[in-house]
Amino acid sequence: MIFRMKTSPHSSCPFHAGSQPPAPTNQPAGSWPPGPKAGLTGWGLLGRMSRDLMGTLADWKREFGDLVHVRTWPEHQIIVSDPHLARELLVGQADALQRWERALTVYRRVHGHSVLIAEGQAWREKRQALQPDFTRKSVQAFSPSIVEAARQAFAQWPGREDAWPIENELTSLTMEVILRMMFSSGVGGEAQQAEEAVQPP
Repeated sequence: MIFRMKTSPHSSCPFHAGSQPPAPTNQPAGSWPPGPKAGLTGWGLLGRMSRDLMGTLADWKREFGDLVHVRTWPEHQIIVSDPHLARELLVGQADALQRWERALTVYRRVHGHSVLIAEGQAWREKRQALQPDFTRKSVQAFSPSIVEAARQAFAQWPGREDAWPIENELTSLTMEVILRMMFSSGVGGEAQQAEEAVQPP
């Protein structure tokens, strides 16, 4: 899991400042977790991730642990590998987290102020209204849509290609499945345009 945030140009970590860090990180209060050397801009790290995302993340996890600080100007990114820490962020500290502003702006243009981009109380109200549609019986009814989205995606994937970015395709497939489940239809080629638009320049 990767959290992106814009920060002021100081070394204080918003996850740790003013409080003791959680035991698994062993980080001094107010400091960033360890991570790879970024150089002047850190953009070289993005190049490495684009060439082999999963391999790069696995290497960083082995070298730096479950929390990895990646500096890519003008942003700081925290890569969270431990599932317990991820749950603490997404559940225990959900009200303190805010998703990436650029992505929210782009997705808002695609499908308005839906539950996918809502925050805080607005998200809770929308989620509660949708909850009846996520019972076991309702979810089972989504199976045909999920299977069809997967079938269409697999038909377009190459049989063999050494440098094929499967993580991007899985992201596209996930978005297509979510949209089919929520709106009864996907967005086709517009999904890829939206994904490209939210990526940093």
